[in-house]
Amino acid sequence: YVFENRRKIFPIDGRIKVTLIGFEKSAGPTHSFRAYFAVGKDPSGRSRAMAVEQIPDVLAGLDVNASHLLADQVRSLAPRTLSFPELVTALDAELASTLTAAGVPLGEAGWGLEFSQELNVTKDSHRFREAPQDGDKWLPVLAGENIYLLESHADASSVSRWIARRDFMSSPTRRHNGRSASDYHRVAWRDVARATDERTAIAAVIPRDTTCDHTLWTFKGGTLGIDECAALAALMSSFCFDFLVRLRGRTHVNKAIILAISVPPRSRLLALAPLAAAVIRDDAICEALK
Repeated sequence: YVFENRRKIFPIDGRIKVTLIGFEKSAGPTHSFRAYFAVGKDPSGRSRAMAVEQIPDVLAGLDVNASHLLADQVRSLAPRTLSFPELVTALDAELASTLTAAGVPLGEAGWGLEFSQELNVTKDSHRFREAPQDGDKWLPVLAGENIYLLESHADASSVSRWIARRDFMSSPTRRHNGRSASDYHRVAWRDVARATDERTAIAAVIPRDTTCDHTLWTFKGGTLGIDECAALAALMSSFCFDFLVRLRGRTHVNKAIILAISVPPRSRLLALAPLAAAVIRDDAICEALK
């Protein structure tokens, strides 16, 4: 039984989730169990968080309202950690199992992914300027707010920090084959996410000559072609991918979560590139995809 502390049952952070686990000794291994997740929002958009006086009635109705989950479902959805995915209904469990069985974890799908958090607003703050300066090529620093589903905004009116290209290239982690990672199109996605938001996984293809702060993860510039970038961004913007990410119940969409999400084979995903091109509104990116 898992519930959120948004109604301040305990005098601690409202984002904390509380888990009650009951064990019973049996003659053999456990193959199934009941689980109830009072997290997020219901289909009508109302929060599932409850007040302390509601808990006795909820606990009393668990045999009727709790989902019946299989241990094999947990193993397939979280093989490394065996953490309980937030499967609110039996339909959630069935859908998650079907999606997981239909693919392989992204980390094992043959993409050879290299992850990067290009800049840190604290450690790199001395390098930033509020506007481009004379005498060098200046790159806009994108943050989570600068991207949405397959969209990015890198114009001067949308960003508040800039960095000189030579400063960006000063770290070897921001170079690929001697070139700046910013010379390439990249996939970027928001690090911070909440299961109560409209979408949890939010990704886009970002243009050349841009950089990202630590609120955005990227696949390292130069390691993926433009078609691969478009296909992965489309995948990560899909409802199926978003659904599997939301089940993790995390507030950060880090590389461990991304690598664990089950996806179709790479050859099939590349077919998404032309479809993504029809949605992406950046002319330069669309031209590169032709």
